[in-house]
Amino acid sequence: MELESLLRSPDVLAAAIGAVVLAIVIFVVVYRYRRTTRYRIGRLMKAVAVESVTNVLLPDGMDGQIHLDYLLLTSKGILVLDIKDVAGVIFGSDKMDDWAVINGQKRFSFRNPLGPLYDRVAAVRIIASEVPVSGRVVFTPNGEFTKGVPSDVAMMDELAEEFAKPDKGELDKVVGAFYPDWEKIRGETVSA
Repeated sequence: MELESLLRSPDVLAAAIGAVVLAIVIFVVVYRYRRTTRYRIGRLMKAVAVESVTNVLLPDGMDGQIHLDYLLLTSKGILVLDIKDVAGVIFGSDKMDDWAVINGQKRFSFRNPLGPLYDRVAAVRIIASEVPVSGRVVFTPNGEFTKGVPSDVAMMDELAEEFAKPDKGELDKVVGAFYPDWEKIRGETVSA
């Protein structure tokens, strides 16, 4: 009988309702966070990178510096990433100066990101001459290419598949061969 009266108490009922509301709020916050670009980039880094540096400057080989958003050590070498969070249908090609995005009734354009990517890759290759260096412009799931994807452009899921980590034994062997050049690059970087 005492338990029954306790359960009917306004304080216990208020606490139970509060706990349910708190659980719902936590669920919504976690759900929304997992849909953020920052979270998705973090998952991508964990999926492909053994080590990474972000937001750094690197000598460009012409007495200047070049900015790198993401530089990753992967099982296939060193990977330069430019991540674009563009919402809508993207139209672009290797040779177009400007790429277009259509999102509902809105249309805008941006400069072809491949030229700057190739400059960044070249700057890394100057320092890491013994390791394969590649680059990708990576688009988040907010955008989509309906008329074909230009070279050296990938969606996040595609990049995770292309640069997936092999099993631990193979990963250690491959990364061990790349590590001296990786350390050389890290020694040349300056925080931006």
